[in-house]
Amino acid sequence: MTGRVTMLGLSRWSGRGGSYRTLQRFFHSTINWPQLNWSLFQGHLLGEDPEWVMAADDVVVTKSGKKTYGLGLPSITG
Repeated sequence: MTGRVTMLGLSRWSGRGGSYRTLQRFFHSTINWPQLNWSLFQGHLLGEDPEWVMAADDVVVTKSGKKTYGLGLPSITG
């Protein structure tokens, strides 16, 4: 998928069962990330090897521009 990622674009690429409204419901729901990560960790890694390493990578998306368009410009109303 190239260009801007939007709900409409995702729904077009998702195929059967991935309507625009379904994606809205999915992204509106709250996900308990620590519990999900721990469940995946327990289910796939614990018990196989006595030694394990856990790492996290947070993704921070920077602002595309450095200024907000129109902010600080004189307006007609003063």
